[in-house]
Amino acid sequence: MSDVLVLNCPNYNPEIVDKAVAEVFKNIKIGIKPHSKILIKPNILMAKKPEYSVSTHPAMIEAVCKILAKHDCEIIIGESSGWNTMHGFDVSGIKAVAEKYHARIVAFENDKILDKAINGKILKELKITSFIDDVDYIINMPKMKTHMLMKITGAVKNCYGFIPGFQKALYHTKGKNDAAFGELLIDIYTQCKDKIVINIMDAVVGMEGEGPGNGDPKNTGLILASTDALALDVVESRIMGFDPLKIQTVNAGINRHLINIADVKIIGDYKESNIPNINYKPAGADKGFKKFVSTAKSYLTKTTVLIPEVNKDKCIKCGICAKLCPVQCITLAPHPTFDRKICIKCYCCHEHCPQGAIFLKR
Repeated sequence: MSDVLVLNCPNYNPEIVDKAVAEVFKNIKIGIKPHSKILIKPNILMAKKPEYSVSTHPAMIEAVCKILAKHDCEIIIGESSGWNTMHGFDVSGIKAVAEKYHARIVAFENDKILDKAINGKILKELKITSFIDDVDYIINMPKMKTHMLMKITGAVKNCYGFIPGFQKALYHTKGKNDAAFGELLIDIYTQCKDKIVINIMDAVVGMEGEGPGNGDPKNTGLILASTDALALDVVESRIMGFDPLKIQTVNAGINRHLINIADVKIIGDYKESNIPNINYKPAGADKGFKKFVSTAKSYLTKTTVLIPEVNKDKCIKCGICAKLCPVQCITLAPHPTFDRKICIKCYCCHEHCPQGAIFLKR
């Protein structure tokens, strides 16, 4: 069975979070040896304060650090965000936690990178941080959020942060739609899953709507945990109100016999019969569109597409969207303009815009 622990955690009060995370380690035995070298992998998409619900909350990171410190572990907190990872560590509050527990913080794009030959469905060569080989264990700490391309940002998707810097944008040219990108994410996940001893999801306050970077905070009051990232994503999607079979990473995992949904078992404060249904607003959905979908869903699916546009009132002409575009379809004149002929609709511009100035139009 693939157990997924679902615990109540109503807010980020340190005592409440500490108690819930301690319950995670009590219920899911992972056998961390004293003096181990452990990498904590949060989700830090961009430099946003905790109240924006973009990054894994620092209270979650601190609760895990407290437990690891009791085992005299060497703690590393590592990430590669879309833009200026070290600044993201600082603004998110995770840098302060690292300093408190003498943990090393690492921006993967600034450290040793491995070139690996793999036999993936999409990727045959992989550039990935060397820390997946250099540590004893990895603790994967994603954030519950919607995602414009993949529907959810889950435990498997959080492994994309092991890919350094701009390489992530380049990989979007290989996974040009949600199905192909889901396969690509599983290619990456298979290279690090054996080191991941536990996945602990911050679902205390998630993000709905225009996720993963510019949506709205969503009070959810939960922590999810599992040794199986795919099983966690199955339960996450159900809680958010999404069909797991429409999550492309889950589909790819099923096709590669990495998971059987029938084997996923919910434990903790909930069981299958009373699993919370929070109903997250999906990315790219608005009331008018939803109404139209209800009457013309089949036609709409075949004939419409989301394209990026810019809100010039919000845009500060920082150029981050142009720098991160994997196919260089964006130029500044002085606001972003898009070459529709070469745009692959990966939505990196929307995902990483620090001002939320890039929106998607159907």
